[in-house]
Amino acid sequence: MAYRFKLKESLSRGVRRVGSEQFELAEGHLRNAADPVSSIHETRKCIKRLRALLRLVRAAIGEKPYQHENRELQQIGHLLSPARDREVMRQTLTKLEARLSGNRKIIAARLREHLDRTAPQEAGEIHGKVLSSLGRAKRRFAQIKVQNGGFDALEAGLQATYRKGRRALVQAQTEPDDEAFHDLRKSVQQHWRQMLLVSRAWPDMCRSRASAARDIAQILGEEHDHAVLASYADTQRNNGLANEEIDIIHQDCRARQLELRNLALPMARRLFAERPRRFAHHMAESWQVARELGDLEPDIDAVARPARARRTAKIDE
Repeated sequence: MAYRFKLKESLSRGVRRVGSEQFELAEGHLRNAADPVSSIHETRKCIKRLRALLRLVRAAIGEKPYQHENRELQQIGHLLSPARDREVMRQTLTKLEARLSGNRKIIAARLREHLDRTAPQEAGEIHGKVLSSLGRAKRRFAQIKVQNGGFDALEAGLQATYRKGRRALVQAQTEPDDEAFHDLRKSVQQHWRQMLLVSRAWPDMCRSRASAARDIAQILGEEHDHAVLASYADTQRNNGLANEEIDIIHQDCRARQLELRNLALPMARRLFAERPRRFAHHMAESWQVARELGDLEPDIDAVARPARARRTAKIDE
């Protein structure tokens, strides 16, 4: 299942094809009871792909349908968040403990004990709720009216997401708090997935951008994980852990966050270096040229596909 538009298909058909594939993938992951942690993680990725798709074609489906479907998908994601956050905190504590020694390592281990004692909601119950919500969203998605046209509708979506990313970058640089970096991460993720959707325009260039955005998103993801862990530690004050111990967890989390932010910011500046309008126009021109090349050399994609697949096997997520 390819998460990208085809050069020769209508926008309406492309939106329905890509969206339907992601809904089916999400449902399949949720029915995989063998690994509930992985199934939740993979389902969340499908939802993020669907939201990136909706944002890209926002101009083609209209503001009201966009707002409604985006909000519904966001709420589905929120149903999965608590279980995912617990697993992420465990992984983050493991990374934190690996960097600590002495008393700091003991405090991190005690926080893990508190986390493990908190009973999560049953995975089966969560999956049932999400499957029901996904089914309704899937049926509504199949009825969305998509205005067919050229690349104009996609150009508008690309430009809007790119501009939002640049603004989030400025915010993260000028007011570097947890929320600012979380917003930057979400914009980078949206850009990454939209580059995959339009990758036929210029496969090597688009996938290079997607790969760079994915790297930044992963760095900012770990940064956010430490923010979540620090927030959770706050809830354990006077609950078996002393304030001094919580403060130590905070110090270690914030130190790691600073390292990750210093790494991610220059990478994000490079990713969003171009002006939004110029970037979107460049993509529109590339799409048109790709269509012309397809007419002249029908087999060009088949020739390039094997080498490209080897280089980009990890990006299509």
